[in-house]
Amino acid sequence: CSDIKGSTPPVSVSPREPKDTTDEGTVEIKLADPDDAELGDIDTFFYRVAIPPGKKLALMKKPSLKSKVMATLPNGTRNIKLRKLGYAGGRKWANLCTSGKCGWAIARHFRRQERRSSNRGRLMEVAFPEINIFVRPSVESGIVRTLTEGSRVVLGKTGSDKYGEGWVRVCGSGWCGWAGREFFVPAR
Repeated sequence: CSDIKGSTPPVSVSPREPKDTTDEGTVEIKLADPDDAELGDIDTFFYRVAIPPGKKLALMKKPSLKSKVMATLPNGTRNIKLRKLGYAGGRKWANLCTSGKCGWAIARHFRRQERRSSNRGRLMEVAFPEINIFVRPSVESGIVRTLTEGSRVVLGKTGSDKYGEGWVRVCGSGWCGWAGREFFVPAR
């Protein structure tokens, strides 16, 4: 039997890029598992670049280390909205646009920044027995005041600290400060 009808012809597969391929515009570090759940809900979160200080993350035309560099993003670049995720060359890639340039960057170099809040400007109340309100979004900054459970505040803009924790600006009668977003629920 020299020919079998209905058999599938062989498929040509292009070779994968080696995992150790490096590029001057891309920083390869182990910040997180490439399948980190932190990138799971890209429609809800904004992201920031998390690479060593002084380095830049390459935004590539295609999801490949051999592709043309469209732009570079320094460590700490914020307010990045990821458009989609994909796999290529053994890596997880994130597609995004910034400063009018669109492209792909290695996904593990992004950290959640802040959740879009539908509660902004709404009256909320403290859902914990006691919380501190800080001058800036950091527990290392001074305390403006302490609020008890049931205290009502108006939520303002959101942000995150150097550890990526979510904060919200809250205001009361004659004062404003910052607290963790998770401490509030809609006022009853």
